[in-house]
Parts: sequence; C-alpha cells; structure tokens
Amino acid sequence: MSNYATPILYLNMGGEMMYVLQQRLQTQRVSPDKTIQVMNDVLHALLNPKQLESIFSEGPLLRLTSLRSILERVILCSIMRLDPASMDKLFDLMIMMVKYQLATSTGPREIVLSTLNHLDALRDMTAMDRKLTDYVDQAHRRVVDIYGNMTHRDVWQIRTECLTELKPHNVRVSALLRLGMQNQDASFNRICQRYDEKYRDRKQLLDNLKLNDYVDEDGQLGSFAINAGRSTLIGKNIYVMSYGLANANSVDSSQSLPRVLSVSNKAARQELDSLAKQLGQEEELAPIRPFSLSLYTRHNANVASNNNNNNNNNGSKNVETDKDEEGNEIVEKSNINEYKKKLMQDIDKDFGDDEEITAINKNRDDNDIISMLEMM
Repeated sequence: MSNYATPILYLNMGGEMMYVLQQRLQTQRVSPDKTIQVMNDVLHALLNPKQLESIFSEGPLLRLTSLRSILERVILCSIMRLDPASMDKLFDLMIMMVKYQLATSTGPREIVLSTLNHLDALRDMTAMDRKLTDYVDQAHRRVVDIYGNMTHRDVWQIRTECLTELKPHNVRVSALLRLGMQNQDASFNRICQRYDEKYRDRKQLLDNLKLNDYVDEDGQLGSFAINAGRSTLIGKNIYVMSYGLANANSVDSSQSLPRVLSVSNKAARQELDSLAKQLGQEEELAPIRPFSLSLYTRHNANVASNNNNNNNNNGSKNVETDKDEEGNEIVEKSNINEYKKKLMQDIDKDFGDDEEITAINKNRDDNDIISMLEMM
C-alpha cells in the first residue's frame, strides 16, 4: 500500500474539474469578470497550501466518497451553485477522465507527467494572479519531490491502487466517445502517440530505479521542470479545439487526434457531409493525414459498437486489444484516421434546429454551468 496515492487522484480530478468549469463558462458566455472570479475562487480553494498539506500528508488512499466531499467544498466556495444532479454529472465526468488517463498510461513517469499537465493548465488559468501562480508552483514542486524520488514500481503501485478505487465507476462520456477514446461498453482505447515508456516490457530493468535517476537518452519522455515539455497528451484539456493537433514538442503530427467541429446549421451540415465523404475517399490514397473532420455534436450510440464489430469481422491489423493489471480492457488504435473515417460514414443526423438551440440558450441559468454536460 502506497502512502502517497491521494495527491494523484486529488490533483488530477481537480484539474479535470477546472477544465469542465472553464469550458462551460466559455460556452455559456459568462462575463469575463465573473469567469475570472469563479475560476480564481475555485483555484484558491483547490490549491491552498493548508489544503495541500492535508492532501499530501503521508497515509493510505482516501476513499472516493471522502475525496468527493473535499472537492464539493472546493467547487462550492465560489459564487457558483450546482444542483445535486449537476454535481453527480460533474463527478462522473471527472472520475472517468482520470480513470482513462491512469488506465492508458504507458508507464510510471507518464502518471507524473499527466499530473504536471494538469498543473500546467491550472497555471495558465490563474489570470496573472501571482498568489495563485505561487500555489500552482508549490504543488508542482511537491509532486516532483515526492514522486520523482520514488521507484518506478512504487509509482505504478499507486496507479494500481487508484484504478482499484475507480473501478466500480463505468460511465460513457460523449467527449471520449467522439474522439474514439472510449467504446460503448465504457472500455478505453489508447490512441497512438509518439510517447511510450514501454514499462511493461522493461519492468525488471526499471522497477527499482527512481524516476529522477532515469536517464532519457532519446529525449522522448518529457521533463518534470516547471514550464517544460511533457511530451504526452494524457492530462491535457480535451475540451479545447487545439487538443491533439500537431505539436512538434510532444506528438507526431501524423498521429495527432482529430479536431472536432461542431455544426448546427442544417444546410452547412449537408455541405460538410458531402465534404466528409470526399475526405474519406482521399484518405484511401493518403492513409495518414494530420487533420480529420468530424461533424458530431452528439454521438450516435451505435457508431462505436458498429465500428468494433467491423474491426472484429474484418480482422483489422490496426487494432490491438490488451488488458492492464486491473483487468481494464485497452484497445490500441494505431491508425486514428482510419478509425475516424469509419465514424464519418455514419454521421449523426439528429441535430436540433438553430431556433431550438437559441431557445435552450435563453432558458439556461448561467450559474448552473454543468446543466449541459456532455454525458451519455
């Protein structure tokens, strides 16, 4: 049993919570002043040194119910209020995102880098507030000091304990489904990127070596330093349009995740539908493209399962199924463009009219920012 598993869940779940809050505030066009106030209030409560002192205290992993109580107090410290149903949706989303990140990590170092990716994003959210920036930097140093001086085996054991705690939660998240990162049975797909520690293949060599003592001769595994490149996509904000696009410092551009475009106008959708078919034909000539087009605003519930059946029936060589130590099924997708091509062939037609969307926006309460969470 590890004595420092709690901070991994707390910081990563807290980071995902901030991603959702930021995305919903922007989507609902909350005023900049009010947005900054809400974000700063929540960040202050999340990363307050007294709060982190308790979280980083040596001891067994806090149960998820206890972590939820702490994070509920954090989010409710601001002027924002959430009803019970919205709070449930928010925590389901936070849990599944962190579960995905832990389940698809390729090694102990990526667990730490994922946490630092969250902290990097929180640093960008501080709106030039020096006090909050210092809070983020203090949390960053704690993470590096504690986990950098652990062995690979110890950090991997933390991952195992966290996944065991999260195992009962199996929720389909539309954001993950649309990006091909989750299946209809709630299992996960590991989208190929250049980052790969190959830890399972090198356990005997790495297990007793501290993370800080490992020398990355190829320079592919990311840095623990403040404001440095992390190399991995895991832990980054999936709700921003730039997620997964080419990044010379982290991901091979030919393997970057597809950018999702939201389309609400019917005439425009028909034109883009035609364009999508043309792009699909072009893909046969150029199987690796750095940019793919998806027209989803809501995910068709049959797409992922049909795609999995097609892969099984055709004996595709581009999909490899694996299970981690906790029995979580992980599917390795080595050609994301081919996967998205299949998705585009069955585009969701059930879009709301522009008038309907306008009516929804008029009736939406700005304070209830989780009311439109993208949960299946």
